[in-house]
Amino acid sequence: MLGFVADASPAVKQKICLNDGELEDARFFSRKELQSGFPKLPSRISIARRLVDSWLNNDLDDKLESR
Repeated sequence: MLGFVADASPAVKQKICLNDGELEDARFFSRKELQSGFPKLPSRISIARRLVDSWLNNDLDDKLESR
């Protein structure tokens, strides 16, 4: 299993196009929304949760800015 991080431009944040049939739904969430308990986050042992937690803790911001 692999996990990736990317920085989306403001134009991309307006709309997500699901055109490959793989995903049923996709949305952007703010830190505040994720910390509120909705949506329900994946298990702490999952790659997805590690990525979300890193972003929530601002661990990813420095890494994205240094590119």
